[in-house]
Amino acid sequence: GLDDEQTVTVAPRCARSLGHGDTMSVSGQRIHRRRDDFGWVEVWQDGDLRYLSFDGETAQSGMNVHEPARLVYDYTRAMVLALLFVPRPREVLLLGLGAGSLASALHSGFDTLRIRAVELRPLVVDIAKEWFFLPGDRRLTTQVGDAGEYLLHASRSVDVIFADLYQPQGMDEQQVQTRFLAACRSALHPAGILVVNYWQASNLTSLALNQTLGEVFGRDFLSLTVPGGNCIVLAFDGGLPEVPQSRLIETARGLGRRLDVPLTRLARDLHRQNRLRLRYRIEGCSVSMMPPSSHGIFLWVFFLRKHNVTPGLQEFMNFPWRDPLPDNLFACGTEALASILGPVSRE
Repeated sequence: GLDDEQTVTVAPRCARSLGHGDTMSVSGQRIHRRRDDFGWVEVWQDGDLRYLSFDGETAQSGMNVHEPARLVYDYTRAMVLALLFVPRPREVLLLGLGAGSLASALHSGFDTLRIRAVELRPLVVDIAKEWFFLPGDRRLTTQVGDAGEYLLHASRSVDVIFADLYQPQGMDEQQVQTRFLAACRSALHPAGILVVNYWQASNLTSLALNQTLGEVFGRDFLSLTVPGGNCIVLAFDGGLPEVPQSRLIETARGLGRRLDVPLTRLARDLHRQNRLRLRYRIEGCSVSMMPPSSHGIFLWVFFLRKHNVTPGLQEFMNFPWRDPLPDNLFACGTEALASILGPVSRE
C-alpha cells in the first residue's frame, strides 16, 4: 500500500541522496540544455527520473516520466500537507514553478482547483511545458515575473500559497524577509495557509527562522524538517489548528489516495516535531503563546541538563520560547516532558 511504499529521498537543493548518508551529483544523461540571462537550464534523465538542473550538478526539481503528476520528492510531499487543513481548496498560488511537479500534482488531484504559478524565468516555464509535461488549460495559468512584485498587487483570495523560490546560487533571499512573508499573508484568504520551502543549513538557522516567522505570524506556524535538509513551514492566517493526531493521520491517508503518494509518515512527523505547539496546555502556562527567546532557551537547557532528559532535537528547535519563562518553570517543564517521555521526577 501507499503507506508502506519505499520512496526516493532527494535533497533537491544540495545533492541527490543515495539513501545511506552519501550524496552524489545529478547522474544520468543530459538531454537538453538552454541558456538565458540568469544562466543555464538543463534537463537530465536517469532511468525513469527526469531532473531540472541549473548547473548540471544539483537537482532543482524532477518527475517520473511515466507518472508526471506524482510527487517524487519528500519536500514536495511535505508541502502538500497544508491541504490537510484546507480540504476543499478553491485557489492556490505557486511562487516559483521549477519543473512544475507541484503544479501538475495539484492539477491532477483536484478537479476544480484554480492554480496560478509565478516564475521569474520565462525559459523555466518553457522547459516545464516542453520537458516536464506541465498541463495547459484554464485551471493552470503561469505568469512570468518577480514573486515579490506580484504580491504587491495580489488580491486576498488565495487559500494556499506555496513559496519555493530558488536560483542557481541557492534560495532566494526574499523567502526569509519579513516584508515578503507579510505580503504573502496579505494575499491569503482569511484562514489561508502559507507554505515555504526553506533550506536549513544549521540549527541556528532554525532559531533565526522561527524569530522571523514569529514577527509576521506570531505563534501560528508549524515546521517540518525532512531528509536532505529541507524545512517546510506552514504558517496559518487564521490561527494554529487544533487537530488530534488520529484525525490528522486519517486525513493524510485520504489526501495520499487523492494524490497517489504516501503521506502518513510525513503527517506523523509533522505532529511529532510540533507536538508541544499542538498539544501542550496546562493551567497558567500556555506554551503556544511563547515566542522565541535566547533567555528562554538558556533556562530550558539548564532544566534539561539538571534532569538529564531531552525531547527530540527538532521539537526543541520548534519549541515556542518566551522571555521570561513563567515562575512555575519546573511545573511547565515537567508537564511538557511528561507528554513526550513519561513522568520526570524532581531531584
